[in-house]
Formats: sequence, C-alpha cells, structure tokens
Amino acid sequence: EIAAGTGISKPTISDAVQRLAASGLVVDTGERTTGRGRSGSYYALAPGLGTALVASISPRGVTAETVDALGDTVERTRVG
Repeated sequence: EIAAGTGISKPTISDAVQRLAASGLVVDTGERTTGRGRSGSYYALAPGLGTALVASISPRGVTAETVDALGDTVERTRVG
C-alpha cells in the first residue's frame, strides 16, 4: 500500500520498514494481507516511543500537553 501510494519501489519500502523494525520504532502487528502473490505484513508504531511537550501561550493563559507518538494527549495542564 505504501509503494502504491508513494511511487517508491516495494523493495525500497521493505528495506526501510525492516530498518525501522530493527531499531524498535515499528512492530509487526501479526496481521497479513490476503489475495494474490506474497502476503504483506502490517506494522504499527511501537508502544512507548515517548512523548512530546506542546504548549499554547495566549493572553488567557498557558496550556501544556504531553502527547504520544500518535498525537493522543497523555496529560494536560492549564494555568490562567
């Protein structure tokens, strides 16, 4: 699906995904595609990749959030 959507060759995509998996950034979900030819694997971001701090500063106050790698809010604090 990535190759079809980007125009990048399947071997190049496969190599990149394998490097991401080897570095612990993505994990094989165990799901497989069905259909003709070799079955493909689905990958997801590895759990516990870390968080980022996002801050909004305005005349009404400051809001700080920590978000995970998927953009989901882990914690939010508001002052003001």
